[in-house]
Amino acid sequence: MIGGTGVLNVTAIMDVYAPWPYHSLDQVRCDVVIDRRLAAGINITVTTGGATVRTAEGTNITGINIDTTSLGSAIVLNNGTVLSGDVRMRTATGGGTLYWNNVVVDGDRTLSMEESSGQLRTVIVQDGGMGGTVTLLKKSVGGPIALDMELSGDVSGTVGASRDDARFNCSEGFRCHDGAMTSIRPAESSFDVRMESAGGIEARGRWTP
Repeated sequence: MIGGTGVLNVTAIMDVYAPWPYHSLDQVRCDVVIDRRLAAGINITVTTGGATVRTAEGTNITGINIDTTSLGSAIVLNNGTVLSGDVRMRTATGGGTLYWNNVVVDGDRTLSMEESSGQLRTVIVQDGGMGGTVTLLKKSVGGPIALDMELSGDVSGTVGASRDDARFNCSEGFRCHDGAMTSIRPAESSFDVRMESAGGIEARGRWTP
């Protein structure tokens, strides 16, 4: 439906209920494809299963909200994606994964990942300034948390954890101190990562000119 603001609201409902013994479904996959020319705010709720969002170059994402259960979630923000809204991923047991590959940021954005018992994994690759700042909040009740951050050029990163025994691996361009990990060069474009879990926490950082 297109209103006076020129916004297109689409609701897609996939019902794959198949009660035994009349029907049986081992695996079901539903694909929703959005033209990259259309700025998209994405909201996904899955009762049983998981969800994956994958962007293409030139995509403008005004926000992502995912709530899934047993199979977890994955968000893949590919090279050239413009992020002009916040991202929230909440999973129950299947874990969550976020891949960030040279994204353009409009303003100050917040990314949050929540999980009950599975792993939360984030891979960040950013070459140069991204136009804004990103706060990444990762919280797992009992599962492990992993972060891999690869930065270069005019972008910086800071990583903190709620546990004293969090494992930090500081490669070139990063220093580890007082339960945190910080890149040695400050920059206007920056990542501020905060991790909280009763399970293990592990992070690796590398920054190059």
